[in-house]
Amino acid sequence: MTEFASLRRFLDLLQTDLPIIQAPMAGTSSPALAAAVANAGALGSIAVGATNAPGAQKMIADFRERSRRSLHVNVFCHRPAKSNATARLRGSSAGVPNSTGWVTSRRGS
Repeated sequence: MTEFASLRRFLDLLQTDLPIIQAPMAGTSSPALAAAVANAGALGSIAVGATNAPGAQKMIADFRERSRRSLHVNVFCHRPAKSNATARLRGSSAGVPNSTGWVTSRRGS
């Protein structure tokens, strides 16, 4: 009995050989890296949250050119940032959008 015997059902479900999941990092993970990980027996991952639907489709197709193994596609959804007019009217010199408004900073405050 191997060290991973208790994980066999999980590995079978994922169709992988190893209990390793590559981290899906937007901007750094790639279809080539995910395919190499998958072909080595782990679960390869791509992050598509920083691209649009055609970009995601291309990434998946690029993976499929390199591997027929399982692929983890990481998607995140969030509300678009909204401008906070009140903060801008206060004379903020910098603003960074977030999910609830603008995070602002003022020099010398």
